[in-house]
Amino acid sequence: PPPPAAGALPGLPPTIITASEGVSDMLRTQKLTPGEAAPQLWAETGHWPCPRREPGDKIQAITFDLDDTLFPVMPPILRALESLFSKMSETMPLAMAAGARKRMRQEMREVMAGRPLLRHDLTAVRREALRRLALKAGDPEEGVDQALDVFMSERSKVGQDLYSDVLPVLQWFKDAGYRLGAISNGNTDITKAEELRPFFDFCITPCLVGAQKPSPVPFLAAMSTFGLKPYQVVHVGDAWAADVRGAVAVGLRACL
Repeated sequence: PPPPAAGALPGLPPTIITASEGVSDMLRTQKLTPGEAAPQLWAETGHWPCPRREPGDKIQAITFDLDDTLFPVMPPILRALESLFSKMSETMPLAMAAGARKRMRQEMREVMAGRPLLRHDLTAVRREALRRLALKAGDPEEGVDQALDVFMSERSKVGQDLYSDVLPVLQWFKDAGYRLGAISNGNTDITKAEELRPFFDFCITPCLVGAQKPSPVPFLAAMSTFGLKPYQVVHVGDAWAADVRGAVAVGLRACL
């Protein structure tokens, strides 16, 4: 969307501009603090205010999406589901006998419809769906976390699925001195992804920050963790809306 006219949103100091590339009109300080003006700017324009890029500032860090960027998402998910159902046969036998395998997806939809504050966190949604299936069938609730732990462990074993150029590229960036982070809308636990763990300083996920891309929250969390300004970071991802538009709206550079 086009930016508002200069002065339409008072409160941003002269060093703050909208994050959209090419927007030159500055929003001048009047009454609001930057902290008060930033959410208003996001709501009205879809852009988060960021500091002006200074001459000579260089890219210092790179963030990566995970699913379908570093590896195809479906193979690890399908393996994780098979492991989940196998464990459920041990810990939730009554639910499995009652058709939990077929009911799982519908139960997750119902959780997201009835509890919209959980929608961003697929792990929490899946846990609640499993809990409901267990209660309906008469299984003890402790079996839910046991089954989910197996799913999460298998979901994060992505080494065999990495695209062929991923590890050489990550190694090149590390050798060149770039700091690396991950920002994912999924629930891969990068600490359990042995092949990826050595390269990344952190992984921002919805369960950690309470929001999915393209919300500014995951990107701002990454900037805070790095201790860098947005224009010092490039984000790489496969989704135009979530990764590219989301990153650019906060002031990062982005690659699709």
